Amino acid sequence: MQRVRLHVDGLGELWVLSRCAVCGEVAKHPLRAAASGPVTCRKCGSVEDISAATNDALDAEGPKVTGAFLTPIRRALQHDGLRGAVQELNQTVPHRYTGIFMAVGALLRNVALADKRVATPELWPPFPLGDSFCSLMVDAGEPLVVHEARTDAREAVRAHPAERIVQAYCGVPLIDAEGRVLGSLCHFDEKPSALNLDLALLLQVSVLISPYLLAIERGG
Repeated sequence: MQRVRLHVDGLGELWVLSRCAVCGEVAKHPLRAAASGPVTCRKCGSVEDISAATNDALDAEGPKVTGAFLTPIRRALQHDGLRGAVQELNQTVPHRYTGIFMAVGALLRNVALADKRVATPELWPPFPLGDSFCSLMVDAGEPLVVHEARTDAREAVRAHPAERIVQAYCGVPLIDAEGRVLGSLCHFDEKPSALNLDLALLLQVSVLISPYLLAIERGG
């Protein structure tokens, strides 16, 4: 069986490294490609199906990889609360901003913000929910990924007021144990970004921070 191992790059993305059985070349593959079909060696052109080995590696190493991603987030939460968590998350993506927003009626309340250009950014004042792509997540209760808003295939994205400012957006809803959407955790930027982020990991982060939002909600 083809030998593979999992790899997390500097952006927190999960990849598969494999060694070609013909020429020995080591190659890096997107997880989805490695787990679902044959891959081609860039050096000798041989084609091999590494899906079985990839799935075995995921079963064995997946929890360790996830732990490696979440451990610094947990540590940041313990030491500096939500602010620390978004600062840590922001280092894993190219997007300028990472934020946590709570939905309060027709408004969004910014409770944590990281900005690559400002060491300690001020929180934004409350603003209309409808002005943010977060509104689409709050309505649907599902994650949202936008690589370039102005050319997005979805009319709801292209026609959204946020498209005038935000071009790249990746977020997950923050949902409590009763199924209420409390708000959103998101990365965003004025510039497009083609990066495919791991929403499964971001959803696990959302579980970690939900108790903090409930405490804020109770405290007003």
